[in-house]
Amino acid sequence: MKKHIFKILITSLLIQVISITVSANSTNIKTAEESLDIANKFLEENVLGYYGYFKEKNIKGLEINEALAVKGTPAFNNMPIFVYGSEERASIDAVKEAAIKVIKRPDKEGNSQYRCLGYTVNGDLFANPIFPPDYPPTQNVKTLNGRWVKEPWDYEHPYIQQWINRVVFTPDELYKETGRRDFFAANIVDGPEPQYFSDGGSVEDYVHIIQPPTMYSWGLGIGFYFHNNGQNLRYKTFLLMPFEMLKKDISVQAESIPVGAGAGRKVLVGINVRSTFTEDETADYEWEIIKKSDGSKIPVEYLGHATKEKGKITIPGENERLMYASFSMPEDDVLVRFVINEDGTSPEEKYLGNNVFEAEIKYVESIFEYDEYDIPYNVLSRDFSFNLSKRPSVADLGSPRGEWSGNITGEFRIIRDPKDGLFRKYSEQNNPPVNEVRRSRVERNPIVNFTIERRDFGDDPEGRKWLDINPSTPVVKNGRLFSEGYIQGWDVYECGFEDCELCPHKVLRTAPFNEVTKDLTFNVYVYNGMKNIPSKSFRNEIENNRVDSLNKKMYWESEPYNFNVIRWMCRLDSNGKEYGWTPVDGKYQRTFKQQNSGDIQIKINSPMEIEYMQAREAARQGINRKDLYDKAVFPTDIDLQRFDYPIKSGYYFNPAGKYSFKVETVTYKPVPYDTQEHKDIVNAVINSFNYETDLMYINDYREAVNIKGELLPERGSTFSTRPGRLTARDNIGINGIELVTVLDRNSDESRYTKKVEEIYHEHISGGNTHEYWKMVMEGYEESNTLSSRDNYKYREYVKPGQKMYKITETTEVDIIINKDNINTFTHAHMPDGEYYIRVWMDNIDLGSSSHAYSSLGTLSGVMLDEMYITVKGSMYDD
Repeated sequence: MKKHIFKILITSLLIQVISITVSANSTNIKTAEESLDIANKFLEENVLGYYGYFKEKNIKGLEINEALAVKGTPAFNNMPIFVYGSEERASIDAVKEAAIKVIKRPDKEGNSQYRCLGYTVNGDLFANPIFPPDYPPTQNVKTLNGRWVKEPWDYEHPYIQQWINRVVFTPDELYKETGRRDFFAANIVDGPEPQYFSDGGSVEDYVHIIQPPTMYSWGLGIGFYFHNNGQNLRYKTFLLMPFEMLKKDISVQAESIPVGAGAGRKVLVGINVRSTFTEDETADYEWEIIKKSDGSKIPVEYLGHATKEKGKITIPGENERLMYASFSMPEDDVLVRFVINEDGTSPEEKYLGNNVFEAEIKYVESIFEYDEYDIPYNVLSRDFSFNLSKRPSVADLGSPRGEWSGNITGEFRIIRDPKDGLFRKYSEQNNPPVNEVRRSRVERNPIVNFTIERRDFGDDPEGRKWLDINPSTPVVKNGRLFSEGYIQGWDVYECGFEDCELCPHKVLRTAPFNEVTKDLTFNVYVYNGMKNIPSKSFRNEIENNRVDSLNKKMYWESEPYNFNVIRWMCRLDSNGKEYGWTPVDGKYQRTFKQQNSGDIQIKINSPMEIEYMQAREAARQGINRKDLYDKAVFPTDIDLQRFDYPIKSGYYFNPAGKYSFKVETVTYKPVPYDTQEHKDIVNAVINSFNYETDLMYINDYREAVNIKGELLPERGSTFSTRPGRLTARDNIGINGIELVTVLDRNSDESRYTKKVEEIYHEHISGGNTHEYWKMVMEGYEESNTLSSRDNYKYREYVKPGQKMYKITETTEVDIIINKDNINTFTHAHMPDGEYYIRVWMDNIDLGSSSHAYSSLGTLSGVMLDEMYITVKGSMYDD
């Protein structure tokens, strides 16, 4: 065990009394409005610089509890508190993310207490300080060996964040407004103790101000601490005294105190007694320092501003006094208690919770030598080579009475504890058996060599066995090297008696070596990566997703592809030099995701207006050349020229039009093959194509049909309209003619192109790796996890043999209506009237797809072409 005294220096909080002019005190406040006004003036003049922080309704629209705003509960010394809304609703909100869902339980007097009193003005939960705790009082940050969470307002944890909505009074914000980070620190009642801070700092760094105190109103803070190696989280609320109470308060804080000491070691306990009274005050104090086992007192020397065990001490106004107790540590735990003005009557104090200091100093077994070594996060093993102790162990036989007969022999043995499972590859140097010629004083201080292996601490990344623990808390193993040994020699001498028959005398003399005990602590720091990398946000939308847009751009997150990673770990030689770098499998698979996209560009290559222009112009000019009426017969009658597209029934009117679109997709895949996503998008756009008209046609059997060849219902001497629709899949029309022709990759392979780019990576340290990999691996700035490299020497690389590709595919498609311009004749008995032809692309339901872009919902269709035909008369009129 370590033979030293731990010292914790607790920084004194500077208590600065705020001088303001107020017209009331807490005892004569009559209304909530008056209480709010006093509090708002205090914050305006001393903190915020503006009036109106507290309101009659909070940001959620909840009404203030007027009774508590005038006079709080006994737990708040009947001084005002500002809470809003109902206790029940706030208590329900408080347990949403909690393991324990209790919102109400009886206190020790049997009165039911809600977990929360309501909400703050900013909507934070206002905890009830007398709500019975979820756990026994014996379970606390001290007994659970917990650590307070530093700056909880910035800590990403759902249970913490449900208590914190706004961060108006953080130390940094208070510094901007007041010039002091610790403006409210002195108001915190029984705040977190520094020895349980997780990362240094002061008390104001660990308590979130839920609601600030003012001159007469209480505030409330909350802190959070982890225990069970960071697996469990608990909270504790802290009252913040009104400044009025601070103006007349005596408090006790530790100035210096060890958490433990070895037997015989000098222990110094320092107490800082502070007063915020403006005048000098004299108070009774008393020390009690006893053994824990039997309660007996131990000898103590008292130092500082008071040199007795108990008595009176005068504290100057707004000042402090330092008192010390010095003693030798017994072989027992020691309990320390210091109290001042215990009954709060001389001088009169309202709050006595900070008048007592108690501590327990642990007895630490003394050892001769102690060393502690760290095995860093990225080290598989560490070699050691050192002398057993800082000075030699000596065995001394002294001088012989006569002379030594033969050599001095013996041994110096080193015993390892444990013998197995810690000191690997153990060997010794400079420790031969003792065999000295007439030398009666022998020294030994061997060099011991051994290796500490990470796998012996339960973390074996090479063997694919990973520990998952708090990285700031190492796995600790203690070992011991201790020695035993002796030397011996035969002392041969003459006794000096003339007639002695036993001379010469021969005596075996022995002498032990100094025993050496060397306690060793090995701290193996473990970090095997975070389970989940902070996810990147990718676009998930369709640009220009309107019926009037021919160009649409799809964005969606790619399918997730899991891949394996490695990290690099090394070994340390006895000089701390790295060697033997080894790739080691990572504990967690990572998931590659990127931004997929699809660009759809639609063109109207030859609209119907162009297709029928030649024939229409010929009719408009009265030209009767048949070759000009290539696709339709328009009448030359002058009285029909007022219509855009007049025809007479019975003549041919051939469907026509040319349209095209181009689809370009960018996807990310582990294989470089053609993607189904691209194919399905292209096919979906093709299949969304529609050509529809309600013109009446006549087939080869002289039957009245629509453009699709479906029979029309008779209506007297004529027929009823029945629109006919053609699509890419249903493209056969009247008389079996292919009226919709799709020219795509199936008809010409050159209409499809593909560009494949490998997302490169190298698994060597410092190698060239694409940023897209870095975005999803730990230890990089691109994934917001660079701290893993800096703090834990952890960086991931793609394990060799895995690939990812950026695949850019382009398909160009033409859709031609009646590509062979086959004549289709309208029915001679088609009634006069207006008929339509429409060409459009339907909405595409992406949500029914099995691909990742299904989240985009519906891809809007688009109207491509439209024409209205006016039927006036028939061919029989000519």
